[in-house]
Amino acid sequence: MSVDKIYISKAHAGVSGNELADKLAKEASGKTDILVPISYNRIPKSVIKRDIEDTSVEIWQREWETTNKGRITKDYFPKVAERLHAKIHLTQNFTTIVTGHGKIKAYLYRFKIIEAPNCPCGNNNQTAEHILLECAILKEDRERLIAAVAKADN
Repeated sequence: MSVDKIYISKAHAGVSGNELADKLAKEASGKTDILVPISYNRIPKSVIKRDIEDTSVEIWQREWETTNKGRITKDYFPKVAERLHAKIHLTQNFTTIVTGHGKIKAYLYRFKIIEAPNCPCGNNNQTAEHILLECAILKEDRERLIAAVAKADN
């Protein structure tokens, strides 16, 4: 047997970690005659690429969960993998709402660009959450959007 080959059963072929256990179990039982040779000299690039991508997303998710940054964005996209697979048309307004950065009065006030963070509706500070959920000026637009989404779900 060459160094680059390992003998495993067909049931465990390609299942990481099971090959050695299978080999040892077969040797212990004395039934080594049903083993098939598998060579790991040539792993397809697609397998390596997928493994690297999966590992990268796992690392990114751990960092995403532990960082204090991106608080607003995390509310919309808690899972990195789901965001990567979502088909979203990115616009300046979408990015402003999802990040809380941009032409929102609370954001501009925070950096002392404007004098006050008040929303023109007069009910609250103009934040992304206020614009989406509470602003009286946008009430009719919000209701139309909710009705359109509800209709599309049916």
